[in-house]
Amino acid sequence: MRTFSDYLSTPEIVDEPLYLREVHAARLKMHDERKGMSGKEFVDSLNARYADVLKRYGPRVARLDN
Repeated sequence: MRTFSDYLSTPEIVDEPLYLREVHAARLKMHDERKGMSGKEFVDSLNARYADVLKRYGPRVARLDN
């Protein structure tokens, strides 16, 4: 599996400013990770990531008073 630095050195994005290269490298990595997944596999992978985020940070409720 390619590392994030491998994606940063992709020839198509190497001439871009660093902040854009990081965004494009992240999108390329996500695309490669999900390539060939069925719709159910894709949704299951998203749910697993969201569950991990909730476990790590916990649900936070923001109250907006009008």
